[in-house]
Amino acid sequence: MTFSIKLDASGLNEKDQKSFAQIGAMLNDAKLSMNMKQIINDDKTASKAEVGMNMFMGGMSMDMGVWVDMDLDGTKPRFIEIIKLPSMLTAMDPTMAGKEYMVMDLGEMMKSAEADILKLSVELQEKINVFLAGYLKQYDPGFKYITDGGTKSIETPEGTVKAHVYQIKLDDKSVKKLIRYTVNNMAESKDAMDFVIEYISFIQELTESVATSSTSSNIDIDKMMSEFETAKPELLAQFNSYMDKIEDIKLIGDKGISFEYAIDENGFIVSQSGSMDFVIDMAKLESLGTDIASGSGVYNATIDFSMLTYNINKEMTIDMPVLTPENSIDYNEIMKAAAEAAAPAREFKATPTSSKVLVNGKTVSFDAYTIEGSNYFKLRDLAMSITGTQKQFDVSWDNEKNIINLISNKAYTIAGGEMTPGDGKEKTPVMNVSIILKDGVELQLNAYTINGNNYFKLRDIGQTFNIGITWDETTRTIGIDTASDYIVP
Repeated sequence: MTFSIKLDASGLNEKDQKSFAQIGAMLNDAKLSMNMKQIINDDKTASKAEVGMNMFMGGMSMDMGVWVDMDLDGTKPRFIEIIKLPSMLTAMDPTMAGKEYMVMDLGEMMKSAEADILKLSVELQEKINVFLAGYLKQYDPGFKYITDGGTKSIETPEGTVKAHVYQIKLDDKSVKKLIRYTVNNMAESKDAMDFVIEYISFIQELTESVATSSTSSNIDIDKMMSEFETAKPELLAQFNSYMDKIEDIKLIGDKGISFEYAIDENGFIVSQSGSMDFVIDMAKLESLGTDIASGSGVYNATIDFSMLTYNINKEMTIDMPVLTPENSIDYNEIMKAAAEAAAPAREFKATPTSSKVLVNGKTVSFDAYTIEGSNYFKLRDLAMSITGTQKQFDVSWDNEKNIINLISNKAYTIAGGEMTPGDGKEKTPVMNVSIILKDGVELQLNAYTINGNNYFKLRDIGQTFNIGITWDETTRTIGIDTASDYIVP
């Protein structure tokens, strides 16, 4: 399949010309080429597909690929999509170095809903087929827009195929007439409105966006459709009035809209092609008195596409890429991380610690807090309380580099304000984001800032400097023993 776009403009003012030049440089003559092969079972519940793509845009060419492996018929439904990342994208982000594929586990996203989704999708497709078969029997816009193009030889990679061709050709007038007729006809068709109700019900079940009670769901739909029926005459009058206003404003270019479908003797569409020529006259659209458009000039956009289908019902193989942690990234993990990053920061509470604290057997009063079930002590108070022992350590602060330095086997240097008692009130701690170094080596320790002071988890400091930490539940006493080794509880 190939898809291309061509843009042109005339009568632009200087400002709009500059904007169009930038857009045109990117999109003009842009082309998307795709080659797809697919294996699917009769029930359409299991499928493998491979798509090779090349996108040419803005003078640059990008190669991509997509693989799909789906099986919704087993006890453990599978729906995996693998995307080959363009080298241009991975080169822009250092974290993507060496990554070739992005893996999307859609089955994991849907979790236990795959069976329901499959069932609903099959039911919806059947309803669409029944609706269209009945609706198209009465569909008559009053003019012929499909013509028989006769027999044609279609060249495909597997050879020449004889096919019957059908063509759709529309100009500006016929497009507007078709739109007007379709909207009015569907609005007045009971079958169409019944299908709309079925479709909305499907979406509600699929997204679980309504109450679990089917009764309440149907009541909502019935109310919506009742309100639509009441407002329908006015809505159609407004729509037809708008169509009258744009009747003489050209929206489809001289080339019009054309589609061609070639069907082989077995009823398969073996070739599809089309061209759409659009016109946007800014001044005429602005004259409608709406906010639809503003600016100058006339823009033209031509979109062309063509597609061949071959090797129908023939054996083929699809090889899925070999994935490793080194060459792939998990889309689910990326989205999970993004969601966590976007989530509002959790607010913690720091409750003053009421426990008794013994330092080498002597009672010492600390301004300490309990946060999320753990005891946090002011870092400088801890350092000062054990200075002169074999586990002493010093603390320094590098304001320029935002670094807290912990120096082992060095007497604590008093900074002022140590051992100041707290006010006994609950506080809201803020996660400390400073870099923490012990003897020049970075440590990953949880710390909080309260009233400008850094509070560290007592057991983290105990483990860092091999200080014995104990807890006596009976007397509710915390023990800090520099003569003992730290023991993981």
